Amino acid sequence: MKYSLLIFCSSILFAQNSTIKYVAMQIEEEAFQKNLTIDARKSFEMADDLVSTVKIELIFNDSISVFKLEDNFTPNSYEERLAVTKAGLNVRRYMNLTENKSFYNNNGNPIMGEKEFLVYSDLDFKWNILTEEKKINNFTAIKAIGTANKNDKIVKVIAWFAPELPYSHGPNGIGNLPGIILEMQIGNIHYMAKEILLKNSVTTIEIPKKGKLIVTEDFYKLQKERFEDFEKGF
Repeated sequence: MKYSLLIFCSSILFAQNSTIKYVAMQIEEEAFQKNLTIDARKSFEMADDLVSTVKIELIFNDSISVFKLEDNFTPNSYEERLAVTKAGLNVRRYMNLTENKSFYNNNGNPIMGEKEFLVYSDLDFKWNILTEEKKINNFTAIKAIGTANKNDKIVKVIAWFAPELPYSHGPNGIGNLPGIILEMQIGNIHYMAKEILLKNSVTTIEIPKKGKLIVTEDFYKLQKERFEDFEKGF
């Protein structure tokens, strides 16, 4: 597997970057929340309301992008941190169009070391591009429907991409369309572009170097095995 370009190619890293700021919205309550205790459910419901306050940005150039929290946004309370997780921003997600991959470092928890793995997926999304159009931030956006792996489940993705902005990036490590994604629904989360800043920055997109390289499907399998072993210890 050739991965040297992803890790070492400085000419890509220092390209002039553009930024799209998104707002997220949770469309419906997650099914498992109905079975929580009253106190736990109250925290999750508060987090649901806070999802739309999470500050999100996609920084990108012709080849590389990162989808992350804005640098000036720091979640403090448990509910705010939970809202960040619900919005899909608990990790930074990168895309490298040259390598045709998306990737992220895992978070630390009782069964995984912090940044123990560099988890990747091939950008092999299968899209059905429709004829439906609408205006988003003065750009004509076209509707596309596909699927993606979210938390080890295949979920439907509805995307609106702008051919006038010919970058194949999008929120949450999803893209591979002939235009950047300005609006997207994945599972029960809906992302909407609220501000588009073209060629506004020359700051670098820092490529992760830590972690053992592992494909997404194998990571979920290993995570499940470790969790089962962890439960046996109690």
